[in-house]
Amino acid sequence: MKKYFTHIEGLRGVAILLVILYHLMPNICPSGYYGVDIFLMISGYFLISGLLKDDGKNFNIIEFTQKKLSRIFPPLLLMVIAMLTLALWVMAGSELYLAAKTAFFSLCGYCNIFLDTETQGYFAGNSASNPFLHTWYLAVLLQVYFLFALITFTLRPFSRKIKWGAYLTLGAISLGVVIYHRFILPYFQPHESMIPMYYWTWSRIFEVVAGAAILLLPKIRYRIFRNILIPIGMLLVLYCCFFPGRHIILIIPASTLLLWGATVAETSHILDNRILRFLGKHSFSLYLWHWPIIVYINYIKESPTYISIVVICIAFILLGIASWHLTEKKRWRLCLTAPTWGLCLFLAYHLSHNSYISRRIHPHVYAATDAVARCVQPEVCPDYPDYGYKLWLSTKNSELTAQKQKFLLRLGSNSKRPSFLMMGDSHASSFVPGMAEIATRLNISGYYLPVYTTPFHNRMCGRQVFRFDNANAQACMEWLSMHPEIHSVVLIQRWSIRLTSLLHDESMPLHYNGNPVSTNRLYKNTEQALIHFCERLKSLGKQVIIMTEVPSVTTSPNPYIRRALLHNHTIDTEKLTCSMERYYQYFGDHLNTFSKLEESGLCKVIPIHQALMKHGIFCAYENGKVLMDDTNHISALGAILYAQEHYTDWAPLLSTQKKSLESSHP
Repeated sequence: MKKYFTHIEGLRGVAILLVILYHLMPNICPSGYYGVDIFLMISGYFLISGLLKDDGKNFNIIEFTQKKLSRIFPPLLLMVIAMLTLALWVMAGSELYLAAKTAFFSLCGYCNIFLDTETQGYFAGNSASNPFLHTWYLAVLLQVYFLFALITFTLRPFSRKIKWGAYLTLGAISLGVVIYHRFILPYFQPHESMIPMYYWTWSRIFEVVAGAAILLLPKIRYRIFRNILIPIGMLLVLYCCFFPGRHIILIIPASTLLLWGATVAETSHILDNRILRFLGKHSFSLYLWHWPIIVYINYIKESPTYISIVVICIAFILLGIASWHLTEKKRWRLCLTAPTWGLCLFLAYHLSHNSYISRRIHPHVYAATDAVARCVQPEVCPDYPDYGYKLWLSTKNSELTAQKQKFLLRLGSNSKRPSFLMMGDSHASSFVPGMAEIATRLNISGYYLPVYTTPFHNRMCGRQVFRFDNANAQACMEWLSMHPEIHSVVLIQRWSIRLTSLLHDESMPLHYNGNPVSTNRLYKNTEQALIHFCERLKSLGKQVIIMTEVPSVTTSPNPYIRRALLHNHTIDTEKLTCSMERYYQYFGDHLNTFSKLEESGLCKVIPIHQALMKHGIFCAYENGKVLMDDTNHISALGAILYAQEHYTDWAPLLSTQKKSLESSHP
């Protein structure tokens, strides 16, 4: 084996080790995901060197396609079959839907685009529970392979310089796209939404070209200069990965030095050692298996321990080695790959569209959501502006999105004209089952519109489609003015991050794509914005109802508590409670704001925290019932139980007919 091949194999080991450390211990290696950037640069180096063999004049695109598919798909198919089968016993509901849907699109080479449009980003909370999240990289890789193969095939009659000109031009365009969206656009429009680019193929092409450009670098005559590239590059890469901060500008030059050093250095004990070469040799299989194993272990383990980390490492190393021997070392033939691919597609599609098997395994998980489905249904509203609710609905019912119509969620009775509009973020979404139960018991009807309704002006948020700026607010006002039958507007938010009078709140930092964003760029005087919004609604003759924030509970780590509870695992109940003292410590300022608004006659306040915090304590797990989805979102069951016990608190505000509650509820 050529010496530089052993160095690059060791570099692959460094890259996969950084990715694994990030997924296992993000506090220790907060930017280890840069290992993927190193993988892309290595892929670019070998991709272009292979495409330009014999100056690309004898390039066979069919042979190239068959070679790449036979390299990537067999290990992927083996992992998808095993992990989807396991998902049936570990996951349920929307989590199983998202996992199966992601697996389906990963088999189609479309996973990165699906995740970009259907989720809130790679660093969002729900991404941590998706066992196929990491397959976005394979989709990008396939798209890059075929894009460069198509360019090479098209330019086959032309010279090597022409082909290089096309590659470098493509890389320059990609780099320009990244610079524009990351630096230029935020500078001129600081309050606009930052466009997520983590999954974009166009934001990754320049990394592939940067790796390939090493082929154009001149040879270094002196040995001492060749041998210092690897130590310098390694130090810079480790600095980018282990020290928090935005090092996106530094990581590419650092990786370039490291890769360049790997191709020219005569010897390197840093990269040419057994451990890194072993990891590099099995890096693809280890990448495929490590993340789903981490996800599933966390499903059944409340918090990571050193023992669980060791078990995780042993599990995915053994599975990675087995996968390497079964698929990578022994290449599958087309007669085996094609039917296996079809089987995986069928399994993933079936699980994403049919919950029959999962319902038989986890009937208790679906009990609450089935009750909700009977009183919550989308309804066409052709006169309402086209905003964020379409994206929200697309994750629940893909057929509705395909109809390309404007929907709102109808809550309560179908025989009644809607008399209220509920607006809010994910907290409102999680309370939809409770609001539907309240409306049903009061024999009324209403709509739910999922948008970020504070701070009522342009702000950076994960998706532009959820933004509720001045233009959106004005459109909503015009729609409400055309519907006098809607007499109430209910606002439900996570007020602790959407309502603040501080220019910078250290206790609730906002992160975008894993990096902290200064809150003074996001909102200022939002209390005044809320007051102004209530005044505008009142001028239309609408009653404003504000619900206080659901008590937050302490969980560690927060995404996995609910799943542990659902699977009947023992939990430290002290982590699932919130005292009244702690609640007022966190939300006292917001409660004072609501009191001022209520005293001035601008709104009515529903203190849900008082109803939930019986005897001054809120318990997220009572009598075998899970009341919270995570640290601060109420579960469907919790919302329904609240509505059944406290729907009378809403009756004076939402009921439009003078009839007793006894007659409205059998």
